[in-house]
Amino acid sequence: MDFLKPFIVSSCFLMAWWIMAMHGYALFPDSFQRIVLLSLASVVLSVQGVIFNRQKRKFSALFTWSFAWACWAFFAEQKLLLIPGTAAYESSLTVYNLFRYFLMVAVFVILLKEWFLALRGIGRN
Repeated sequence: MDFLKPFIVSSCFLMAWWIMAMHGYALFPDSFQRIVLLSLASVVLSVQGVIFNRQKRKFSALFTWSFAWACWAFFAEQKLLLIPGTAAYESSLTVYNLFRYFLMVAVFVILLKEWFLALRGIGRN
């Protein structure tokens, strides 16, 4: 069963990516469930970033960490600095969404590559 461990772990990282992609939109979290899901996904993706950092894959780690914590930085900016309805607020929504989608695609490509490498390694011992 040890040969399945990399595949299961990389699948968990892809599920965390999916949770972050589905619940990291620009609306401040209003339910306890969304806060818990975002927190859990952020922690899991941060762990993947640490793994990438230990493997000396600095760009992968940077993109993964950025994707994991971008929504929390935006929520803090939204609550602390911005006044709803102003031009700065509308501009910040646009910038956050563009940045989020870019990071979403970049981290998906990185994690999908890891998943395919783990899938390819199943048959090899």
